[in-house]
Amino acid sequence: MNTHLQAYLPGPEPLQNNDHTSLQRQAMGEVLRLSPAVLRPLESQIASDYQVAVQRAQDRLAADKSKIDAALQAGSQEIQRQYDARREATRADYEARLSTIKVDAQHGHNRVNQKATELKSKAEKEYQDQVMVVEYVAEGATTKVQQGRMTAQAAVQAARQYLDALGMQADELLRLYRQSVPPLGERAQPDTDVGPSPAEVYRSQQALAELHLETLGRLFTARLFVGVYPLLFIGGVLGIAVMLLTLLYLLKVPGLPSLLVTGPVTVGLVIVLVGLGGRALWQRAKRQVRREFTAFQEAVTVARRALDQQQELTLQDIEGQSRTSLEQTEAESRKAREALEATKIRIAKQRSTSLQEVDQRGREALDRLKQQRDKALNEAERDYREHRLALEQRHRQELAQVQARYDQDMAACENEHRTSRQRLEERLDKGLACVRAMLQDTADLSTRGVAGWDHLLVESWTPPQTPPSAVRFGAFALDLRSLTDTVRARLGPGLGPTGPVVLPALLEFPRQCSMLLQSPREGRELALETLGQ
Repeated sequence: MNTHLQAYLPGPEPLQNNDHTSLQRQAMGEVLRLSPAVLRPLESQIASDYQVAVQRAQDRLAADKSKIDAALQAGSQEIQRQYDARREATRADYEARLSTIKVDAQHGHNRVNQKATELKSKAEKEYQDQVMVVEYVAEGATTKVQQGRMTAQAAVQAARQYLDALGMQADELLRLYRQSVPPLGERAQPDTDVGPSPAEVYRSQQALAELHLETLGRLFTARLFVGVYPLLFIGGVLGIAVMLLTLLYLLKVPGLPSLLVTGPVTVGLVIVLVGLGGRALWQRAKRQVRREFTAFQEAVTVARRALDQQQELTLQDIEGQSRTSLEQTEAESRKAREALEATKIRIAKQRSTSLQEVDQRGREALDRLKQQRDKALNEAERDYREHRLALEQRHRQELAQVQARYDQDMAACENEHRTSRQRLEERLDKGLACVRAMLQDTADLSTRGVAGWDHLLVESWTPPQTPPSAVRFGAFALDLRSLTDTVRARLGPGLGPTGPVVLPALLEFPRQCSMLLQSPREGRELALETLGQ
């Protein structure tokens, strides 16, 4: 039993004066001692002490079991060590005698395996050499094919770029000559075969396109309409006309009209002639430009078609070479692999026959040796089981003793816990008895003696004939619902926590008690009148 519980258990002291005030004070003190703030720590301490005692008993049981288990483990290890030693001795003897059998068999195996390995290594080396040669040739062919493909693609790409550059130059000349570029439909040509020699066709058409482009750039009639050449042409014609007119007037040709008449007429005629001649030259230049540009486009189109067909023929030839090289490589590799597999099968058959003869002799000797070993191991196993059974029997007896001591400790813990709870409940009953006594005494008080002050305001009130034993100056509420569950379970009939209980606050006479009345200013006269009565 803990010290806090021992200090709490002493019950309420007997009252020297059985007046209501002393009884009320004692009951209110017990209510405080029955409050959750006081009881819950005590109940928690009782439960904690019980748990500590149980844990101590469990720890002791665990420690005892640990010692017993350690002894069992040590004994088991010793028995196991002896058993392993006998097995190891038997195994060592078996291995020593087995080594003699294995030596003879091993020599035979080594000879057979060595011969088979040598033959197999020789065959594999020949196969690797053949594969290496085949792979080397195949890699060279593959590299050659890739280089040929890249070279062909690069040549075709360069040729296409060159043709594109020629086309850009031709388009630039058209813009320079102020001629419209013919639409795609006018320049498109049917997709026909260029013949058995696309390379020759491409070279000839490229040269023809370059020739037409050069001719297109040297067209004199078209260049008259480029830049300032039209102005120079008009100015030259006007200059010639002015020079001729001036020469006529200088020669004083008879019959010439005035210069004011011939000048404007001459200028007008020159303008008309320049307009008509310029239009004729423009149409001629346009026909020349279109003819040369169309011929250039046809040459470029045929060159592109020849270039595409040449690329296709080149790639087909390269792919054919690649397939031929690959098929040849696969055929040679397959032939070498089949020869290797046939050689391995023949070597494996020879090796299997020789090993079977060696193994047959070894199995006969090994069977006799295993019989002797199994007999020794069975004897060791029998002794091991007997010793193990005796050790486990002793272990069970010791565990039973430890368990019995644990049961005794747990019974003592339960008894101590039950005693503490019982004494605490007895103390709670004493406190509740004080509360019941106070409530009963409150109920027995005279109604007039403990009545409130409100009845004084009634006109029919008359002072009592005998002085009261106490005067009520207030009231307070006692709420038993705030008590702990343990206390409320022991309240019994009549004290159920249905709500707060209103108790009067009394001053008993004669005990030299004093009373202070406090009232607001408007109730001062009524208070003095009340005290006077």
